[in-house]
Amino acid sequence: MNEVKKTFARGAKKFIAAAIALGIMCAGVFSACGDGHEHSLEKVSEIPSTCIQEGRAAYWKCKDCGAAFSDADGENPVGDGQLTLALAPHGYKLRAAVAEGSYYVGEYVTEDMLTYSLRCVNCDEEEPLEEDVTVDLNKPLTQGANNFVVSYGDYNTVFTVRAKPESEKVATLTVTTDKIFHAGQTVVPVDFTATYQVDDRPAETATDFTVKNPKITADTQEIEISYKGKTAKTPVTVHTVTHEPQVDSTAETEGTIEHYYCETCEKNFDAGFNEIDNVKMPRMQTFAVTDNKIVITKADGSKAALKTESGHTFLGGDNNGWGRLFMKYNVSVDSDTDIKFYLSTCMRTGEIKISDVYSIKINGIEMDCGENLLPRGAENNWFSKDYSFAGEGRLLAGQNNLVEVTRLNLIDKERGGEKAFNFFGIGISAMTETAITLNEPCSHVCPHCGKCTESITTSSACLEKCTGHDGEHFCGHICNICGECKDSACTDAVCSAKCGCKEFTVMHNSVTAVDKNGATVNKNTASNEQNISANDSNAKKGLIKITYNIRSDAECTVKLYIKTSSQTIENTLAESFSFKVGGQPVTVDGNVKMPWNEANKWKDLRYTCVGEIKLAAGENVIEIIRHDMTDRELNDYTGYNFFGIALSGNLSLDWAQA
Repeated sequence: MNEVKKTFARGAKKFIAAAIALGIMCAGVFSACGDGHEHSLEKVSEIPSTCIQEGRAAYWKCKDCGAAFSDADGENPVGDGQLTLALAPHGYKLRAAVAEGSYYVGEYVTEDMLTYSLRCVNCDEEEPLEEDVTVDLNKPLTQGANNFVVSYGDYNTVFTVRAKPESEKVATLTVTTDKIFHAGQTVVPVDFTATYQVDDRPAETATDFTVKNPKITADTQEIEISYKGKTAKTPVTVHTVTHEPQVDSTAETEGTIEHYYCETCEKNFDAGFNEIDNVKMPRMQTFAVTDNKIVITKADGSKAALKTESGHTFLGGDNNGWGRLFMKYNVSVDSDTDIKFYLSTCMRTGEIKISDVYSIKINGIEMDCGENLLPRGAENNWFSKDYSFAGEGRLLAGQNNLVEVTRLNLIDKERGGEKAFNFFGIGISAMTETAITLNEPCSHVCPHCGKCTESITTSSACLEKCTGHDGEHFCGHICNICGECKDSACTDAVCSAKCGCKEFTVMHNSVTAVDKNGATVNKNTASNEQNISANDSNAKKGLIKITYNIRSDAECTVKLYIKTSSQTIENTLAESFSFKVGGQPVTVDGNVKMPWNEANKWKDLRYTCVGEIKLAAGENVIEIIRHDMTDRELNDYTGYNFFGIALSGNLSLDWAQA
């Protein structure tokens, strides 16, 4: 036997042994493939796997005996189980679809029109989308094909929307209503149901349409709306109404609010034609000034006394009592309610507005009294107790409603004599039924926080309780100029900011005062004055310029204060003074007020903060200009005696001249 045949014989023996071991049932392997059989091998191609069908690897097969080998030399026999290939992974592709229908030029594709999926190209299996899909929809459609790129992770695809010209759009607008309307009513879109449909697309509810004839009249038979260039009409039912004007309540009778009555419906409506059940206004509740729950004080904080005359007790005014008066009422109500507010005063012969004599606030909100007048008659009737409508306000449920009635400053006899109305009390007319209660004022006020210190008091005026101030430091060394601590030995954290003020009197020889012509203005050298008088100097009401020369060791920023007497009328700092430092104007806050005190104006000396100024190293010229008040009618506007200045923030300051 030649070597080739021996080799094949040996190979056959090995194959037979392997076949026995592996259990291969090759047809004729024993009968046809004996010793010396030479295999005639041919390659069988691979069948690739798919995601739904296992594949088979390539192998070599004997044409005679059918034996299978993994190699072309026939050295490695294999069975069918060894040729199986595992399932292949899915072949996912990103797919995007847009809702069917017609699309038009100028429209936008919206997110709700699109559907996305990851789908296998072999088996159509879908993979859930776990991330956000990215697509730019922020562009209007143009005529023809519009391509949109969609991205999802590493996947991308494109979908196309074809847009028709606007002229081909077929749209339908419909509008209906089942409401009954009333003459005089202005309808709004929510009174109607409107739908807009384009071609065979789902109909959309239209809410932002325009009503072309919103004002209903007795002749209105239909309402027309417009939306996206389309119009639609719907018939409406209209009832006529009777306008019932407001009848104010009094202390004796109920009133009625302004309303509209429909005889057909037998219903009442407000001005907006909302149905209302009750049009009655409760009787006015009155609170006499004699009620001890009312807090009445003067401008200096002292208690104001009532007067009794001819059997009547009231709050009045005479030559010594025409200053500002404060009346505070603490009121509670069951529910939020709008109110009409009244003042009970005597009758005068002049025509005088309420706002000329009184200011009214409810919970800090100023009431607009407009042109409303105080009572008047042919003769003065000091005890008429007439109620005058002042204005409207609002009381809040469950709260301390602080009602403040302020009798304005009438201390100038020329003004006050004509405007002194005896005050008897207030009236509150609620627009809806509610209980109005006047509460006791709190008499247990903490001097530090202003809250009630009496835990068992349940009055609504005492709802805020002081919880104590253990461990808190209340400094007794406060500077009356800057408000900081003057005690250098005090180490409490509250007093970490220390006073840095230095005062400079106007009486120093280096301080000059001149009028608008440059003439020297006299200083008041009396021991109990030591000032430049507001009106009694030789400058009188004209301009006065006061000049200081201050030396600073270094460039710095300090606060400038001026020391003046008070006045009886509230003036702003800018109305009375202006300032320059080194020739440069100083900006003054227009809201800063000068001191005022109706009880003791000339002897009440206080500092007013002008603001921050910059000083240069060396000499600094500070000019205080009292404005020319010659054209002012009232001396009150000029009445601030000038005593000096103070500078806060740098202690290395001194007079520039000895």
